[in-house]
Amino acid sequence: MHKPPFHSICAAMLSTYYGLELNDTTLAEDYAKDLEQVEDIYDILNQFASRYDLQRIDMLLNQPLTLEDQVRTEKKLINKFSHKL
Repeated sequence: MHKPPFHSICAAMLSTYYGLELNDTTLAEDYAKDLEQVEDIYDILNQFASRYDLQRIDMLLNQPLTLEDQVRTEKKLINKFSHKL
């Protein structure tokens, strides 16, 4: 089972936690060098959210994203893709 690509994980996390579409952000341009090699996507999203003062939509307190949030998103994507096969 392969890990979903960065852009898929990033898009899903932006949508779930910030209500944004990847195309509505400058994330790809801001972190172009790091995108495909990074393991901690949540960390890049936290940096991006801090830079643009984004507020999470899934909780009352605006806590940073965690590895657990990323793993949960990856599992949802893997399940989604495996059901399409």
